Amino acid sequence: MKGLNDEGEKMGEGNWNESDLWQREAEENGLQTEPELQNAVQSPKQIRKNCRREVRRVCNVLGWALAFFSVMTVLVSILLEVAGNVWADGGVISTFLNRMVNAAWYEDGGSTLVIYALVLPFVFLILRLVPEERAEKMKISFLQFCMFFILAQGFGTIFNLLGNAINDAVAASSGGDASAMNPVNEMLDSLSPVMILYVGFLGPIIEEYIFRWKLLNRLRRFGDKAAITYTALMFGLMHGNVTQFLYAAVIGVVLGYVAVKTGRMRYNCLLHILINSWSLVIAMLGTQDTLLPLFITFLMTGFMGCTIIGAFVLLIFNFRKIRLSDGALQEGVKFRNICGAMYGNLGTVAFILVSLITMAFFLSR
Repeated sequence: MKGLNDEGEKMGEGNWNESDLWQREAEENGLQTEPELQNAVQSPKQIRKNCRREVRRVCNVLGWALAFFSVMTVLVSILLEVAGNVWADGGVISTFLNRMVNAAWYEDGGSTLVIYALVLPFVFLILRLVPEERAEKMKISFLQFCMFFILAQGFGTIFNLLGNAINDAVAASSGGDASAMNPVNEMLDSLSPVMILYVGFLGPIIEEYIFRWKLLNRLRRFGDKAAITYTALMFGLMHGNVTQFLYAAVIGVVLGYVAVKTGRMRYNCLLHILINSWSLVIAMLGTQDTLLPLFITFLMTGFMGCTIIGAFVLLIFNFRKIRLSDGALQEGVKFRNICGAMYGNLGTVAFILVSLITMAFFLSR
């Protein structure tokens, strides 16, 4: 009895209870601790539930960041216009704003760059609420790069034609202007140096940094499927009109695949720049008052046909070779188990609603 009492006193002196002693001994012997054992005995249903909760939390932050971006770009644009043209008290700030918003470079596309510079820092602050995970950097060959370009351009062309067909159908039934439903037409009609710089170079880099870097890296741990599909859909919605939504979403799938496989931005940026530059070249040459437009139409049709055929051929022969990582998803958790949580959260729903309202606005024009 005395020995037991002495042992009990020794335990009491260190404030150890039986559970603490067991856990300490387990740690010293390299055994599982209590929290680890609790995770180990969780049912598959509980594991999936916990995973969905984490996916919902992460995508909620990403959705609110995108919603904030969409709303604030419009509000800041309005505020700059009002401050520059209405608030004219002769002060230094009001004079500067007035000159800026009425300058040719600002009206020809520079406004977008100014607004992005003001809004994006706050978007990135919101995204910091979720840690990012970067993949190991890999290289692709020139041939592989060309294959990805054909896939993006070919399927992008198909969905671009589908978007234009939807616009034509809506315009025919409502008496609207199908051309005005796609804001790209208006952008390509005013091809100033600033607009060319934005559409052909700066725009692709900014968009790839937001979607295939800042967003995609925060979804990697949920698997490649989740990272690719979520960023592609959000990328399409961000454009705010039916034609670009379909076109950008399908291109976003290809660009997302390149991002998860290479872990590099440069391939995505180059692909995006090439895709946008092709549209710019066609638009610029098409404005020539010569026989060039007829030749360009023939060339463009041939190129689109080749990329469409090439895209289908490449997909058919390489589809079985596609390998997508499950990320850090626990065993037994599949993409289908978390898909609903990716989009069924307030932040993502808010962004989708904002985008749908914008689409409805353009369809009503």
